Parts: sequence; structure tokens; C-alpha cells
Amino acid sequence: MLLFLVCVGCGSQPSSATTTFDPCTQTVVASPTADADQQASIDDAIAMWRARGVSGLQLGDLPMVTIAFRDAADAVHGFYDDVNATVYVNLRLQDRAQRAVTIAHELGHAFGLIHIAADIRPSVMNTGNVTIVPTDQDEAELETLWGACP
Repeated sequence: MLLFLVCVGCGSQPSSATTTFDPCTQTVVASPTADADQQASIDDAIAMWRARGVSGLQLGDLPMVTIAFRDAADAVHGFYDDVNATVYVNLRLQDRAQRAVTIAHELGHAFGLIHIAADIRPSVMNTGNVTIVPTDQDEAELETLWGACP
């Protein structure tokens, strides 16, 4: 059984050691061991970001961002390992929609987004979020970091 590590530095601004991806360029997302239901959640997460103008995400065989499904404590939904460019998703998340939002949240970290406190505004980047999809303000945050996708 593999367990998630504590996300040290999660919620802080990306440092020079952090691996982030420009959401407007080709960023291939792959999960070689995902089952059909897990793959559907990945597809849903990519669609959420595409609806916000992120044009670079696509599925492929040569991952730049790998999505791995692992067992973890119930309180842990996911984690972005910025050293290895890997999104880990808790196998215990059985609901497709919650899994998709978790993946979208972790991809947000891969794009350089940080946690947003829920009392500030609803965001896909709210800690513990499994229901809020990327918002107009999340899109604006991406555009602040990277510019608008063509």
C-alpha cells in the first residue's frame, strides 16, 4: 500500500524548484494504469480547464504530467508532486465528479496556482474542494501567471 506524503509547501508561491506548466502550450497528461472510470475523471478534469480557455492540455502516451491513483487516508484527496510532475489521486475517491474536481485542483497546482481560502472566494483551488470546478476568477489567475491562451 502506498500512502501520500504530506504536501510540504502546498499553498505557497511556486519557487524556482517547482515544476509548473504553461496551460497554453502542449501539456500531455497521462495515466498509464488508470481504469476506465478513472480515465473518465481525467477527461472530465481536462474538459473543466478547457472550458476556461486552457488549450494546451491533452491526453497522450508521453506524459509531461503523470496522474497516478494511490491509496491514502480519507482526508487526503490528492497531491501534486512538483519534483516529479505527478498528480496523485486517492483511490478512495469513488465519485467520478469528485475525482475530476480533485484532478482539476491538482492540475491547477501544476499550472502554478496556489490554495485559495474558501472564505475569500469559491475556487477549484479551495483546500479540500471536491465540488467547485474552475471559475472565472481561477481563469483570471492563470492569465495573470501565463497570459491568455490564443
